[in-house]
Amino acid sequence: MRRLLQVLRPEAPGELSPPQTGLDQLPALIDQTAAAGLPVALSVRGERRRLPAGVEQCAYRIVQEALTNTMKHAGPARASVQLTYTPTALELEVRDTGTGMAMPRGVGHGLIGMQERAALLGGRFGVDEAPGGGVRVHAVLPMNGQQ
Repeated sequence: MRRLLQVLRPEAPGELSPPQTGLDQLPALIDQTAAAGLPVALSVRGERRRLPAGVEQCAYRIVQEALTNTMKHAGPARASVQLTYTPTALELEVRDTGTGMAMPRGVGHGLIGMQERAALLGGRFGVDEAPGGGVRVHAVLPMNGQQ
């Protein structure tokens, strides 16, 4: 809750804000994940542009949690992260080639957290079996925080 307030609350004069995570840090996350043993491919569609801080942070955290879940639950796998910039939203998809969904949908704090992050911005979130096996996490985050 404190982090959320720091994002939403303007800084007090002279107060330093903590560094915010965002899409600029995504390549480092991909590299760290690959170094931990999960090969990850990143692709970007559409014209990359600066997004509101809340959208950037939400997208980063959803990707981070999805990759963490893949490392924990998928077994030997590969993953892909796709960001698609549309005129009104950022769409993101994380797919893996792992064992599929071993737990029922909606179970686990990570999935709930991703869903809540997207909902906070007025976006949509889903997780399902990926075509051909594995898991697909997808979210649509409106550029203006509402949709």
